[in-house]
Amino acid sequence: MNPAFLVVLALATAGLAAKPTPRPVSPEEVAIEAASTEFDGAGHTYKVAGDVHITVRDLEVTCKEAQIFLSKDDQRVERIVFIGEVVALRGKGTFRGDRVTYNVGTRKLIAEGNTRTRLILPGAKGAGAK
Repeated sequence: MNPAFLVVLALATAGLAAKPTPRPVSPEEVAIEAASTEFDGAGHTYKVAGDVHITVRDLEVTCKEAQIFLSKDDQRVERIVFIGEVVALRGKGTFRGDRVTYNVGTRKLIAEGNTRTRLILPGAKGAGAK
């Protein structure tokens, strides 16, 4: 079979198995525990500090402080920046760093400074073991 045909076939069928689009997260779906919380209505941001513990769906994070950025209409959480001894847990995987940015829409985590990651992939040996 012609290799060029295989490439075209792969590109043509790539869109058929579309990835599910995560639904937006409303501010009510973010559970926050902290020593202090401040809301800036003009900037559409929350700032929390002091023994911060935040849960967003299946992501659980502890850190020293965090900033939560909302959409301009305050209806959805767009991004969260965690700062200071950040530990993010999702399932059995861990993500650590001095600063971790979470893009809520894409579910992308970016760690900066002293990063350490432990990945547990579904179906991997030991992934289901306790």
